[in-house]
Amino acid sequence: MNVFKNLQQILTGVRNHYIGKPEIEALVKKRAMICATCPDLQDAPAVLGIKNKNVAISNKVCGLCKCPASWRLSNPHVACKANKWKEETTPLLD
Repeated sequence: MNVFKNLQQILTGVRNHYIGKPEIEALVKKRAMICATCPDLQDAPAVLGIKNKNVAISNKVCGLCKCPASWRLSNPHVACKANKWKEETTPLLD
């Protein structure tokens, strides 16, 4: 994946994380239940300080892609690197 596409995906997740649309929050909740049990979910470096209402993913990063969990889960257009959840194609999530 090129660095610009990765940056775009991260920024989409950041935007969605802070906007807090109900559809995105429902998606995050569904994905977070899966991620909470994943051995690849790691504590984020303290300097990131990425909080989430969902305690299971607050201040966590994906060990596979190193993305902050709150941001990755907030982007419907990405899939889990461990194939635990898929990219969403629902137009309501745009």
